[in-house]
Amino acid sequence: MMIENIPAELYEAFSQKEIGYSILIKGNAGVGKSTFALSLLAIFAEFEPIYISTRVAPRSVYSQFPWIKDQLKEENILDATRTYLPPIGDPKELKTHILRTIRFSDTPEFLKILYDKVEKNTSTGINTIVVIDSWDAITGLSGQKSEEWETVLTEFVRQMNIKLILISEHTTNSFLDYTVDGIITLKDNDTDDRILREMEINKIRSIERRQKRYYFTLYNNEFKYSKSYVENRYDFNGLANGNISGGWWKPIESNNRNLYSLGNTEIDKLYLGGLKSSSLNLWEIESDVPLSAFSNIMIPLVCNFISKGFGTIIYSIDGLNSRFIDKNKLFIHLNMEQISKNVRYLVEELPYEKKNISADIRPYVVPFSFKNFENTFTDIYNELAEKSSFKPVLSVVSYDFLTLKDSSFYSREIHNHLKFVRNYNVIEIGIVNQMMGGLSQNRGGFEKDVIKEISYFFDTHMKMVFRNNAIFVYGIKPYSGMYWLNFEYSRKSPLPNIKLVPMV
Repeated sequence: MMIENIPAELYEAFSQKEIGYSILIKGNAGVGKSTFALSLLAIFAEFEPIYISTRVAPRSVYSQFPWIKDQLKEENILDATRTYLPPIGDPKELKTHILRTIRFSDTPEFLKILYDKVEKNTSTGINTIVVIDSWDAITGLSGQKSEEWETVLTEFVRQMNIKLILISEHTTNSFLDYTVDGIITLKDNDTDDRILREMEINKIRSIERRQKRYYFTLYNNEFKYSKSYVENRYDFNGLANGNISGGWWKPIESNNRNLYSLGNTEIDKLYLGGLKSSSLNLWEIESDVPLSAFSNIMIPLVCNFISKGFGTIIYSIDGLNSRFIDKNKLFIHLNMEQISKNVRYLVEELPYEKKNISADIRPYVVPFSFKNFENTFTDIYNELAEKSSFKPVLSVVSYDFLTLKDSSFYSREIHNHLKFVRNYNVIEIGIVNQMMGGLSQNRGGFEKDVIKEISYFFDTHMKMVFRNNAIFVYGIKPYSGMYWLNFEYSRKSPLPNIKLVPMV
């Protein structure tokens, strides 16, 4: 289990060496409280763990969470209720289990057992981390009021310098909330009928809270939170100025020879292996998604097609193409010859820019008027298809102009364009960035109508969202669950290694 699986706040809280620390984990049944607690045990391997359970047999712990077996000794898994028995095929095993099983009939007995365990570790120089799962069941075994000994317990934690994790099924406030050092609430939320579990840091004493809420997954029975997205720190300008020569991109092939890879095997999974020829593929990007995050998906796609000699047409009103070309992103991975031969970057002529664009000497820049978009696109397709011996031509087109122009005219134009893609060897990536719809108050909700209208024509439809500072993606066509996009940067490459982490 890695430190990166939990927020930095929790790691810092438990890493304090001079003081004990207690955390209360709240949440409804099935939300992942036990998984979270055991994950903390595995992360803080320098502590001797004690797991006091009221609902899980020792063997069930190892069966469900095999990664904890090396860290959590069997004699440190204590049954607080004795509500179960193991298989009785071996009498010695049954006797051992009964001797180890503890029934806490009252509070002093519970505290004494815990104290004895901790004192034994402390006397030998071993730090202890204790999980009580669940606290509600422990307190329910005694008819006494719990406030007094809850205070004693949390003070005991501080004085003995141990780490204590209490699990509670109750999400309402109680006296215990004021005595513990930290409170974490886990919630079983969803977005668009897809699982999106959320953790909320309600309290974390003596530690700076970076963020109140994070999303997390229980994939493979392990707790992993969704880290905040950060942009790459690579010196792209330095690379483009000659520190690295382009043309090093190595083409990636799909496992299915009838499909075309997007340049990333993880993203290929969203498309069940890759893109089909003569297909329409929609990407819906919510307005607050950082453009650089989506660029990290589009750049490998474009580079992969160009490096294999496929023609590529790019048009975007919102500046997406300038990230590819003007800021030298493509030149880092491809050489000038590849780009000049295979890329056509459409720039819509504006009255005050017409002279400058017409004088542009870059062979991959093509000025055009949108009223002639289809004719221009057809001519460029024929040119690139002939150069590549009629391999598929990749088209990356933003449809955001539909929210800014006369919708009736431009809808007709785009429908004609979609028909062209269907009938010719084109693989189109259509992009809708909802940010454009927010430019006019009179267009409230219009962008959703555009998405609904054009989505019908598309073979695939992916959606990218930005939640709690993390990037997520899911498929509408074909349907998929929610995935966290984990961007892992290194000094070896200007592009991040992207991992799709299922949110389950």
